[in-house]
Amino acid sequence: MRIVTMNIQHGLREDASIGDLVAVGREVAALNPDVVAVQEVDHRQRRSGRASQVEQLLEGLAWPREGGHYCAFFSGSARGLRLPALTGTRATGVPALGRLLDAAGPAIGGYGLALLTPHRVRRVIRRRLGAAPARLKRSASGGVLGTGWTVAVGQNRTFLAAEIDVDSRPCRVGVAHLELGQATASAQLFGAWRLLNTDWPHPAFLAGDMNLPAQTVRQVTGVPEELDASAPTFPATTPRAQIDHVLGAGPVACDAVATHRFSVGDHLGLIADFTIGS
Repeated sequence: MRIVTMNIQHGLREDASIGDLVAVGREVAALNPDVVAVQEVDHRQRRSGRASQVEQLLEGLAWPREGGHYCAFFSGSARGLRLPALTGTRATGVPALGRLLDAAGPAIGGYGLALLTPHRVRRVIRRRLGAAPARLKRSASGGVLGTGWTVAVGQNRTFLAAEIDVDSRPCRVGVAHLELGQATASAQLFGAWRLLNTDWPHPAFLAGDMNLPAQTVRQVTGVPEELDASAPTFPATTPRAQIDHVLGAGPVACDAVATHRFSVGDHLGLIADFTIGS
């Protein structure tokens, strides 16, 4: 089973222009993945041409539309008003509001995570992981009332997972993109790992940009080094930080790990090959 995880930085190229996401999908297709976990994905944002980047990637991959799943961190504009993205029953309790703010594809736009696969999807899970608490931060522009300080509010992060069949074997694959602060990122990782493995006796994988060093990722999850597929991936031009991971649980073995420079994003893509046992 091959999992590719990639932070596409809403399709940004090195020259700061927005790249062709259909072409990026073709780049990914050449790697022959079973699942693609994507972070920093725009949905109907002005800065990326009001497109669904999930649909663009699926077109390039030549995978059916049913194989693309999205979960926004927030609803609204990436450069303006941001509202909560609703998950679970919150998204269906008030139909009109749900359509506007539903994390699966908010009508007013969103920014978040995607999972793409050509395999049959049994179930999709979307959950909130919370945000860093509000904190005071030095401001170079004068701050609140000229105090030199401003209030920084953490961005809520979400967890997206799909239960799929690969060669008639059930697997659960999740994706996350965690906060920059290590304390908050560790708490979010603990929550995502627990969600991934709750009531699931089959193989499970968590992929994404953890914003944590490998040692911390393994301590928080209890994953042994041999099941942590990782390599230096950031920044893409001179990769030094090992913050992108694919973690395995259950009867699985990691066979190979590689990186790939895509035409968009500020991370290298990470390619992880796993064997699934019986």
